[in-house]
Amino acid sequence: MRLEVHSEARAEFLHAVSFYEAQVPVLESRFTTEIERCQKVLLEASLIGRPYGRRLRKFTLNDRHSAAVILRVRVKPNSRSSSLTQEADGSWRAQLKAPPVDGKANAELVALVAEHFQCSKASVVIKSGGAGRNKLVRVGTS
Repeated sequence: MRLEVHSEARAEFLHAVSFYEAQVPVLESRFTTEIERCQKVLLEASLIGRPYGRRLRKFTLNDRHSAAVILRVRVKPNSRSSSLTQEADGSWRAQLKAPPVDGKANAELVALVAEHFQCSKASVVIKSGGAGRNKLVRVGTS
């Protein structure tokens, strides 16, 4: 009788092992798709903006519950052409035609950022650095 118990336990064990072995490819494909989805989200987020300082990227919610991101932008006024490019460290470089007089460069920066991220000018706000070359710009989706 003792041999029968062992054989039944062994059969149950082998059945459980074969069941879990059959589940491994299914679970592996689920994890792979989740990892790919997370990588896409991280890639899209890195194209929008990187963290500045020691803080994580700031996502805030405004009245309409839309996400906003803070960009660190280095501005170079009086350039030949206007362009917005991302640097290797994740910050952005804005080359502006306008001179830094009477807020002309800031207005051109807001228009350039809004055009680049395909949002309205009203959703782009210079949070800090209005009188300097290094600025923190908030981009929302209003």
